[in-house]
Order: sequence, then structure tokens, then C-alpha cells
Amino acid sequence: MALGFLVLAVCAQAPSAALPDPDAVRADRLRDTLRELCERPRFAGSADAPRAAELVSRTFAAAGFRVERPTYLCLLPRQTAESLEFLNAAGQWITVDLKEPPNPADPLSAVSTVPPMLGLCAPGEVEGRLFYAGYGTEAEFAELRARHGEDCDGAIALMRYGLMYRGLKLANAEAAGFGGALLYTDALDDGAERGAVMPEGPWRPSGGIQRGSVNNAEGDPLTPGWAALADAPRLLRAEAAGLVGIPGLPVSQGNASLLMAGAERALGPLAARVRLSVEQDETLRPVENVLGWIEGSERPDEWVLLGAHRDSWGPGAVDNGT
Repeated sequence: MALGFLVLAVCAQAPSAALPDPDAVRADRLRDTLRELCERPRFAGSADAPRAAELVSRTFAAAGFRVERPTYLCLLPRQTAESLEFLNAAGQWITVDLKEPPNPADPLSAVSTVPPMLGLCAPGEVEGRLFYAGYGTEAEFAELRARHGEDCDGAIALMRYGLMYRGLKLANAEAAGFGGALLYTDALDDGAERGAVMPEGPWRPSGGIQRGSVNNAEGDPLTPGWAALADAPRLLRAEAAGLVGIPGLPVSQGNASLLMAGAERALGPLAARVRLSVEQDETLRPVENVLGWIEGSERPDEWVLLGAHRDSWGPGAVDNGT
């Protein structure tokens, strides 16, 4: 959910006196600021989010920028419960452990409170046959429909990350008649089959889970094209373009292997029958922009915009932090 943007607006041809001292840009200063930003989660709309906004505001003000902090009210569903089960050969439902183990070399990886979730997917419970659907492309789903027809209706698609945005994968599954979706990062793409995994190497461990939004439109889904102010008119969720209508969860490579039970990565039905459930609180949540302005001396009607999102699914620093 790339919301709660950090934006620096610079009017063209700013006078040199308004700019920070170039000597202030130092590795140790950058490191200290990044550590302070990332020491706690900053999930958009959460109780921790204002702390990060205050840090950015304070840093901008200390650099001599004019600071503004407008607030918006956005659809940022909180996943309040989730579950995944599969039916074993004895006819028993087995609960899958969806927890993501922390990286033992990084204590901060243990502080996230965000469950494995796909932001802005639909809530619901679905039970059905599990199909391996590759990367979830339109062509792969067309092949599944051609070969298996109505068996796809209401089934659950297991898809690997890669090639395309995750939201399009769920949209393709829904368009092909599937009732739910599971996404995982395959070890062939980012994992042990590429090399050493964290903390010994750079690749994703088998318990790693990629979270992210599956909204296929820009901005707040309920206020497309206009500011999501508290008193703004809003669409109903069912009217919002870009929102998928099926529930989904991200799972680890380890859990994907458990569900595949040794089967090859080939398009088609797997032996497993699964049941997944996603519960959400869809109360609108406040998000805050932090704008730092440098006033220009020439062409004041022109802007130069630099921006990055400030929120994070955990304490992470690689994406928005840097």
C-alpha cells in the first residue's frame, strides 16, 4: 500500500541560500536517519505511522524547508484474521502455519505485526480444488479453462510471483472463474535454488513471504481522481474499479511445497483440496502527506517534484527507506 507519501516539492531555480549545506549529506547521518525511520513498523494508517511522519517533518524543518502535512481518509483494510487448511489423505483438515519466521541476523525483522496479507483483496472464505497456475498470466488461465473447463469454477489458484504485478494475477484468476488465490515466491526465482538464502546469502528463505497490494487502480479506490478528504464523496466498494472480488493470501515457498506435495510445476489441478479465509476491518484510515517546500526565485509557477512512499509492511529499509 504505497500511501502516506513523503513528497519534496521544489520550485524551479531555487536560490542557493535556501539549500542545505552539501557537507551535511554524510553516510553516518543517512544511516542514523534510516535507522530511526525503520526501528518500528510504519504500516499506512496504523498507530505507528504518525511517528514516521513526525520524523520526516522534523528533518525537513531542520533543513529549512517549509512543511505542510495534509491528511486524507483512505480505504486501507486491516486483515483481522486469516487461515489456510488442506484436506489430507485421511480426510482430515490440516491447518497451515502462516507465520513468517524472522531473519536471525536482523532483530528488526521480528517486530512486524502485519500478518501475511494482500492489501485490498476481497474478504471471504472459499473452499475448492487447488490448481497450479504458473505466473498467473492470461494465457496460462486460458489454457487451464480450455483443458479443465468448469472444474476451474470456484477453485483456488496457486501462483508464483514474477513476470507481472500481483494484482493482475488475482484479476486474471477471478476472470477465469477461480474463487480464491494463493501467491508464493518460488525458490527458482528467489530462493535456495538460486543460491545461499538469508542470513547466509541474499536469496529469500523458504519461510519468506512477500506482502503487497493487489489494487489494480491508482490511489484510493473509493475516491478515484479526487482527493480523499474526510468529507469527500466516495464510491461503494463494489463500484471501485481495480479491486478484485476474490480472497487471497501470500504464502511461503515452504507452504507452497507442502500444498504441492511433490508435484511438478505444471499447469493443472493438484491433489490438494484447500480452504482459505480472510477477514477484514474496512474502516477508513487516516494517512498523512509530509510536504517539504523550497521556494524558488525564478519561474515560481513551475514545480520540481521528488517523492517516495513513507509507509512499509514492516521495518524494511530497502524500498522506501533509501
